[in-house]
Amino acid sequence: MPLTLYDTVHSVYARRVRLLAAELDIPITRVSLDYGKGDMKTPAYLAKNPGARVPALEDGDFMVWESLAILNYLASLRPERGMSPDNAKARAVIDQWAAFWLCQPAAAIGALAQEKIVKPMRGQPSHNETIVAGAEAMLARDLPVIEGQLAGRDYLLGDLGVIDFLMAPQMEALPRLDIDLAAYPNIAAWLTRISAKPYWATA
Repeated sequence: MPLTLYDTVHSVYARRVRLLAAELDIPITRVSLDYGKGDMKTPAYLAKNPGARVPALEDGDFMVWESLAILNYLASLRPERGMSPDNAKARAVIDQWAAFWLCQPAAAIGALAQEKIVKPMRGQPSHNETIVAGAEAMLARDLPVIEGQLAGRDYLLGDLGVIDFLMAPQMEALPRLDIDLAAYPNIAAWLTRISAKPYWATA
């Protein structure tokens, strides 16, 4: 029975889930919600995800929300792929990179996207230079960490894993946010490598 994914077309967080599901050949049925119509505020959806956001994944009578939790759950459904290790040290390394990503670079990319893409698209006032400068400073500090980690590796932890699907969909936006990837050749090569997956453009 296919899993049900509640998402929106433009959610990078939901796209993480769709991409990993495609990589693991896990069938999902998508239910697209509309922010503008208040689909995420309905009692029916709030019963599934009280955070009123996407993505949320339904597997029979089991619900899980937040993209990282969903990625880990999907990985656990395909243990033979090795993306959900039961080794405590390997799991700690995955958790370490996930925490680093979500608390620092992802937050900076999100702030830049809001200021440089979302606000202009909505016709809102020009972006806040203080926010932009702070986010750019955070990325200037943290992207070299990822660049160094990718030295000599095809993927973040060597083999393709959950952490790549957590990071790559947001990292693709860096050129649109005026972050020059020429300064980060390992990151650029990694993005080229993962985006060459046959499902990447359509998931």
